[in-house]
Amino acid sequence: MPDELHAYLQGLIKRTGIKSEEKSENIYHLGTMGFDAKLQVLHTSNGDVHLSMREAYLLELLCKKMNQLVSKEEIAELIWGGIKYYTQQRLDAFIYTLRKYLAPDPRVQIKTMRGTGYMMTVE
Repeated sequence: MPDELHAYLQGLIKRTGIKSEEKSENIYHLGTMGFDAKLQVLHTSNGDVHLSMREAYLLELLCKKMNQLVSKEEIAELIWGGIKYYTQQRLDAFIYTLRKYLAPDPRVQIKTMRGTGYMMTVE
């Protein structure tokens, strides 16, 4: 992680009052980027991206299950409160948007696992 991003995240942690034991639960390192799930902010080389609540929940779920398959059903339950309110088109739009936000570091990818779900990887 570049020194300036690390310094920025450390300053953010101090300003928000996040204790050291909490930061590992709320801040995820994604290549050269940082994601603060509590503040719903993705820190990129192009600046900060403020995520919507659902975007942040989805990105946090993918971060927590890094390199693991996250099923569409699991996403539907977390983001939309169940399969009843879920549509594939909505999920596709959220994934498209997150991929766009993560584009500054091409090593960070959300892979589609055809017919089953998604997997986030950092190469």
